[in-house]
Amino acid sequence: MAESTATNDPGSWESYWRLTGTSPDLPVPWQFGTAEDMAPYLPLLLEGFDPRLPLVDAGCGNGGLTEHFTEHYEIVVGTDVAAAALEKAHTGAPHTRVRYEQLDSTDVAAVEALHERIGDANVHLRGVLHAMAPDRWPDALRGLALLAGRRGRVFDIELSERFTEVLAEVAARFGEWPGAIREGATAGLWPAELPGSELTALYRRHGWRLVETGELALSSRIRLPDGAFLHFPFNYVLADNQT
Repeated sequence: MAESTATNDPGSWESYWRLTGTSPDLPVPWQFGTAEDMAPYLPLLLEGFDPRLPLVDAGCGNGGLTEHFTEHYEIVVGTDVAAAALEKAHTGAPHTRVRYEQLDSTDVAAVEALHERIGDANVHLRGVLHAMAPDRWPDALRGLALLAGRRGRVFDIELSERFTEVLAEVAARFGEWPGAIREGATAGLWPAELPGSELTALYRRHGWRLVETGELALSSRIRLPDGAFLHFPFNYVLADNQT
């Protein structure tokens, strides 16, 4: 897989979020009608997270999934590095149990300040680490440890190393990538390589206990020329902090 050109660059994410979702050809890839459609792994969260703790949806984007989490958790905080994403989140119907904050997940001081306000929390993140340069992963893991504290857990689901294979198969069948994928690449966003074995090793190296790991293929809203939806391959970990 190609090295990340995103490196958690707010400028690239700002460009992406200004464009995505503005036309049927550029959908928000994971935006579906229900939480179960958007996150079929939701039962893992409901079983693995303490429902008494706040939930932080790190890398929340436009808040499409964040809003659904309020059905299960009393306090929900959506965070994202891109102000343009949070502007889209704020344009939706306001919800009394969710708030949004601009936050770089690798900014340990800012993450610590959030923890001081809300206490130990459960954290959901999808596709956040693979959008960073690998040298930023240790800071991100430290930030997650601060948010989770002693009582919270993290559910992290990341694109697998098969992502480029899937795109190559799509290009071979249809002659090009879908428009939404091309738009992300044009904005300077491309996932770093993060195989499942490396994802689990990364958490172990930073003192996390792995409660559950696995693989999932999640549907997107990106429709292919034959009418099918593009499915993304993911690896996930459910972990708690032992440091």
